[in-house]
Amino acid sequence: MKSHQRERHEENPHPIESLVGRTLERQAHAVDMQFLSERIFDTRHRSHRRIWSRSMLAIAASTMILLAFALGRWESKAQASASSLVQAARSVHSLAVERCYAVAIENLSGANAAKGFFPFLKDVRIWTQGDRFWVEAKRNERAWVWGRNAEGSVWMTLGEHRALQIQAEEIGTPLLQICDLYSLELDSLLASFQDRWTLTNHASNELTYTITARPSRNSVRRIGEAILEIDRETKVVRQLSLVRDAGTISSSRVTFTLIDSRPPQESNYEPTGHLTEPYQILTSQHLSAKRTELLNAWFGSSADHWIKRNLPDQTK
Repeated sequence: MKSHQRERHEENPHPIESLVGRTLERQAHAVDMQFLSERIFDTRHRSHRRIWSRSMLAIAASTMILLAFALGRWESKAQASASSLVQAARSVHSLAVERCYAVAIENLSGANAAKGFFPFLKDVRIWTQGDRFWVEAKRNERAWVWGRNAEGSVWMTLGEHRALQIQAEEIGTPLLQICDLYSLELDSLLASFQDRWTLTNHASNELTYTITARPSRNSVRRIGEAILEIDRETKVVRQLSLVRDAGTISSSRVTFTLIDSRPPQESNYEPTGHLTEPYQILTSQHLSAKRTELLNAWFGSSADHWIKRNLPDQTK
């Protein structure tokens, strides 16, 4: 049995071993054995030990170059493997399935750096499909839902019968930071990892592949590092950790952990899917002061600048 296995191994050697072997064989044939033998037995020339050393040094040098080339190719394949895993995850997350992720945020800016908007959300759940998402959250035992549409407008429910919508150009800096922290647009995020990031596949186990992504140049999303855990069988992102805005007021580590999946409920990606008739949705056609007043009633004075000031108001 062992002899049979040894024969199979010799018939099917490892590709790198085969490549090195063929190169060594070519190098050996390239040596002029007639000339070498004459040099060995000719006492008028240098000793055979020095001649043999030079020949072996030439072969060894060629072998080292070959091994370096082979290892370089292996590292390139490892990088390509990480990229292909991210592409597979992107394809899976484009299917008609919405997935729920629990959100945990660690403040990296110091105890008081983000006071006023960083720690006030709890029990956050994000439902996402592709680049669409909606968020369930709580503050002071009040549950509310919000999302961002394809045009960049943010909508949020304030109770069962009222919601408001803030156009992209109206969104103030504090609300924009909250949206960036708690949003999960997986399709765009995974696509950016493939285009402008260095990917490293490491620390994998029987259940998941673990990939670290770092931007190769300045990232528009201002993410310094991402760690993905991709399910080996389904290629679903089971966990995603993002380090955002290192060294700024909103520096944070946001971790999304998969907890549920189901067929998509399309109505939930609009405020109407979370309201009960009769309801009212306040938009840019309403006074920004009225919308800000509602935000302050729900979220306190920290919401005072969620809508930009000095914008032209309508008369409703």
